[in-house]
Amino acid sequence: MVNASLDQWIKDKKRTIWFRVDIGQSHWIPELTKRDFKFHHAKEDQATLYRWLPSHENCNVPPYAHTVLGVGAVVLNDETGEILVVKEEHGISNNWKLPGGYVEPGEDLTSAVEREVFEETGVVAKFKCMLALRHAHDCVFGCSDIYTISCLVPTTFEIVKCSREIKECKWMKLEEFMSDPNVHQNNRLLASKVKEHLDHRMGITVDNAIHPITKKPLRVYSLSKI
Repeated sequence: MVNASLDQWIKDKKRTIWFRVDIGQSHWIPELTKRDFKFHHAKEDQATLYRWLPSHENCNVPPYAHTVLGVGAVVLNDETGEILVVKEEHGISNNWKLPGGYVEPGEDLTSAVEREVFEETGVVAKFKCMLALRHAHDCVFGCSDIYTISCLVPTTFEIVKCSREIKECKWMKLEEFMSDPNVHQNNRLLASKVKEHLDHRMGITVDNAIHPITKKPLRVYSLSKI
């Protein structure tokens, strides 16, 4: 059946054939790979395979998502000059770091960073602006990694740390964080961008817009005066 279908698709000059195979039908996978289908991506209960048909053209099927997106937060108390810092319960090092984590599917950067701060520290904080981002390759799952740093304004100050993920959490003077030997130099660099922000009051803010093709909501990030 598959062979006959492939012959017809080639005759009809189809370019790419996709199969989404549910876990209950996984017996199809070896049958497809025998016919030169390749894996494109997989979820917990489904694998997606494809075959590029034109023999005279290079395959132009884009790879699946190859970058992991994370968020970090500088939660700044303007009155005291303190920021919120954490030590991870299961972290590789015992260094103080900024609260944060991974963005969930379908989640905006602003919502993600507010959620991560609350989940890890119990502090409610609102997105103010983005300050910087870090880009690296060959990270978790072999993916590239983008990690954004945003400045947040706290609306509550009592710490109720997540006992499962966080070993310690406290408010620390920004200057102390930037000079503490138990803070990685990358985090000290990112924290220094807060000092620059306080000097020039510029940051990357967010505007809501609509995608011209899909007509779905999108977010536009741009440099603005705060």
